[in-house]
Amino acid sequence: MREAAIPDPEKRIFQCLEWSQLSFNITLEQILRNYPDVTLIATESDNDVMKFRRAFQQAAPEKQDRIVLTGFGNVAEFVQEFDFPTIDMHFVRLGAIAAEKLISIMENGEPEEPVREYQPCELINSVFLSHYK
Repeated sequence: MREAAIPDPEKRIFQCLEWSQLSFNITLEQILRNYPDVTLIATESDNDVMKFRRAFQQAAPEKQDRIVLTGFGNVAEFVQEFDFPTIDMHFVRLGAIAAEKLISIMENGEPEEPVREYQPCELINSVFLSHYK
């Protein structure tokens, strides 16, 4: 948000209780009240997108088509059915790399520095986003 010159980014971060639809309903109401011209809600999981979709249906169905919801995790069933952009983190590849690192630690001992390795992710359904520019 800072890179896009959006003012007060720390005030634009909301938290929900992941198991509570009511929490998402309340959060959506807060977002719409504080930022009536919002055009995008980015979530940390595709499951959260589905909870926000339900919140829209209950509280503001007329606004659902003008606000893009994005996820993180590429839950194929959701993306194919509801057509929203998400991130594919390539879980199988991450698991394989983690297993290799763990085996190396077991065979060679703990490394001196913590193992941190960036693994690229991939934007899925980015064509969808181009309609909202």
